[in-house]
Amino acid sequence: MRDQLKRDAVKGIGWALFSSISVRLLQITTTATLAKLLIPADFGAYSLTTIIIAAMALIPDIGFAQVLIYQQGDIRKNANTAFILSFLTSTVLASFICLGAPLISRAFGAPAIAMPLRIMSFGLAVSGLTAVPLALLDKELKFRKRAVPEVASAFTYAVVAISLAVLHFGVWSMVIGWTAMSLIGAVATWKVSSWRPALEFCSEGSRVILRYGGHLVSATLASFLFLQIDNASVGKWLGLTALGFYSIAFTTCNMPATNLTAVVNKVMYPTYSKLHGDIAEIRGVYLQTMKHLSSVAFPAAVALMTLPDPVIRVFYGEKWEGAIPLFHILALYGLVRSIGATSQAVFMAMGKPELVRRVSWTQLLIGASLVYPTARKFGVEGVAVLFTCAYFAGTSYGLVKVQSILGISLAGWLNSIKAPAVSALLAGAFSWISIVSVKQPSWPSIGINTALLLSGYALSMFVMDRSIFKSMGSLLASSRPNGIAEV
Repeated sequence: MRDQLKRDAVKGIGWALFSSISVRLLQITTTATLAKLLIPADFGAYSLTTIIIAAMALIPDIGFAQVLIYQQGDIRKNANTAFILSFLTSTVLASFICLGAPLISRAFGAPAIAMPLRIMSFGLAVSGLTAVPLALLDKELKFRKRAVPEVASAFTYAVVAISLAVLHFGVWSMVIGWTAMSLIGAVATWKVSSWRPALEFCSEGSRVILRYGGHLVSATLASFLFLQIDNASVGKWLGLTALGFYSIAFTTCNMPATNLTAVVNKVMYPTYSKLHGDIAEIRGVYLQTMKHLSSVAFPAAVALMTLPDPVIRVFYGEKWEGAIPLFHILALYGLVRSIGATSQAVFMAMGKPELVRRVSWTQLLIGASLVYPTARKFGVEGVAVLFTCAYFAGTSYGLVKVQSILGISLAGWLNSIKAPAVSALLAGAFSWISIVSVKQPSWPSIGINTALLLSGYALSMFVMDRSIFKSMGSLLASSRPNGIAEV
């Protein structure tokens, strides 16, 4: 990879990780604090409201601005066109929610969410003002600036929501906090962005934007449904206890995918785009990215397969033992998601967003069509297996397409993940033997097993492919102003 671009990408990943971790910590702290101050009904009303708002926000947030990252050359006209489309779309959707709030609330059997929907629709309208400047920051790999509105928004929500909850505002503490978060995020976005829109609309550019963005909106909608149907199905047909088991296992097992892979892909899409279709360069960067992600994803998956048994028994107690089999299944789901998600950045950078749509809809159609009979016959474990297989099917299709586009052989692709996969399996086997030999698990035994897993993995990786350590050192060196190294 070109030296300056590599340094920018590495710094971008660092800042994106900082932002992601900071926001996640603020969210966890805020939620825990609000849980002590508010009643479950407040959380229920707010959660239902945010689900509706989030579903509507998919179009302006994802569809129209992302094409700007892919496009090269003078994108001024298309940026202005995308801004107009995004703003108009978000305003129309916000108006629909505001005016239709009573009908929507009755449809969900929750009249209490009517007024919160109207208030939070303002935040949806505001999101149409920020999609383009945020995408342009991504395009230029300016993730340090990108982190400002993200962290500022999360901090604003924490301060406003907790303060109002202390004053006994109930659900309104979260509603007003969310609205303030949207407003501060917009202000911070325009503060760090140097781009300013002009009243300029390009009909030809709008067709490109709508066509490209339409595929992404469709894909995002399918992914949104895919990630909700399993939870909804378990809760409806198998009960809230089964849903509790499934939710904790799914959330934990998908942490590597949501916290690492998503961040890396966020940076790699504009990075691939800046390589201007240079297949050889993109192929090399993709394989190197796959290798580094695998070095984290595989040991994380093995740890989630081997350690939940003693951890749950010691920390959560017997009432949570029903979640243990789900960890064994969904750890594989998280691994597949971590690896498979890398395809999206390639498809988008190569101007093939329709492949993102095909992957997402393949997964959704398999999962949605079989979830009812699977849940009825095989229970919650069956649902976990089904959605793991559905995601694997879509991922396999995506990876085959990536190999075709970039000219990567199956052997070459497998070689990029071979060392992490084998090392993680060997380390996991030793850790598992240690776990089953302990009759009564305890925190010391869990610590020993974790140390065995990590040290065994590091030693095996050093023996099989010590270049990964040199490569990581090179990446860190390249992130310094004077550090120049080849990936």
